Amino acid sequence: MIWATGMWYLQDLLQVAASSGVPVPELFFLFLLLLSVTEEYDLCGMVWIAFVGGLFWDLRWTGLPGFTAGLYGLLLSLVAGTWRLIPVQGRTSSLFGCCALGAHLVIGLMRGALLLPTGASLWPLVLLQQLAGMPLILLGILWFSRREGPCRVP
Repeated sequence: MIWATGMWYLQDLLQVAASSGVPVPELFFLFLLLLSVTEEYDLCGMVWIAFVGGLFWDLRWTGLPGFTAGLYGLLLSLVAGTWRLIPVQGRTSSLFGCCALGAHLVIGLMRGALLLPTGASLWPLVLLQQLAGMPLILLGILWFSRREGPCRVP
């Protein structure tokens, strides 16, 4: 899971560069989501990796240990678990895009809710994070649609 560690570190570097008040796109989570829906990895192991990465994020940025960890673990379990219940013919790149966008939006809203006690306005921060995450989601859709593997529609 060197790549997951690299994505977490890249997300951390972006957060440092952006300042602590501006949420950055969820590189780490979207990468894990993409890996988990390809069924190349064990879902339970991916959820644990998401949980540990979220815990490190909490210790580094949110100051609320377990918040992002639980959010990452829960969302990855829900999306990837539901994904595996869908027949192979229904696992399209557009469905992946909707799932990734929905998960990214939930994380953005929950992170924005943490900033409400500071007096920050929720919607501009969430909108900024979603706009910054769109190129990543589009790249994920492109990669998903072009890859060869067990989930590819015949």
